[in-house]
Amino acid sequence: MSITLIGCTAEPDARIQLPEQNIDSWVMPLDDFKWVGIARSGYAELVLIGPCMTDAGLPWDLPPWEERQPSESFNAAMIKLNNEELSSRWGYHLAPTAPTVHAAEWTSLDESLTALNPDDYAIFEGCREAAREVLPIVSNLSNFATSLEFTAYDEAAESDEVEAASERWAECMAPLGIADLPKSPEEMPSMSMIAAFDLSDPNSQVTGEERSAAVADSACRRSSGYREVFYKAVWDAQVELLEENSDTLFRNRELLEEHYDQVTEIMTQYVSNN
Repeated sequence: MSITLIGCTAEPDARIQLPEQNIDSWVMPLDDFKWVGIARSGYAELVLIGPCMTDAGLPWDLPPWEERQPSESFNAAMIKLNNEELSSRWGYHLAPTAPTVHAAEWTSLDESLTALNPDDYAIFEGCREAAREVLPIVSNLSNFATSLEFTAYDEAAESDEVEAASERWAECMAPLGIADLPKSPEEMPSMSMIAAFDLSDPNSQVTGEERSAAVADSACRRSSGYREVFYKAVWDAQVELLEENSDTLFRNRELLEEHYDQVTEIMTQYVSNN
């Protein structure tokens, strides 16, 4: 008599609803578990600090809230994008964001905090701690998803398919004569390019040479198949990590949603009263 052993397979998590793939926007399974509302959260904290500071007789003039769009160099999940269109306009530089309308007021607030004497600054720190008791910091919740995201990228980069595609990309890039061309497109631009194009200075100007190099890089990622292969590898790795860590991810997302609701309530009440 023979006995056939059948392994137990875990049931798929019904809560997992994968987004539609979109390589141009670089949509990924873990995007929905990341917290990208840090600016709103930080502003709500400043709103809570205000009454405490004024009660202590200290200066506090909070600028109005501005809903600012991120640089077009990033997608909604704040992942840097790479394509010929962006490269043709901005090279390896980041596309600029819209200027802050109330920049001078924010500078004034920063200067007023810097000018506080040690005793008054201790009061500010106490006000901040009190604010965080009302509105706790939630970066640790989002950091978990981000750490899984990094793991997925590392795993994808080490796959045989991606390494083979990276070699094809390097062959495509050879005519540019970049002496320190990295093995992976993810390591671009190289150190010599950073120096040549003054990329360490965010205010430096994009040159025609930089645009040409960046466009060639983006085109080689596409023609070599690297772009598609890497996207699929990262996607598959994220799906696996999402399935393995679904309980923690969904619990953290629920807490982040509660935090967002609290932030919205604080800001709505503040705007209506000012």
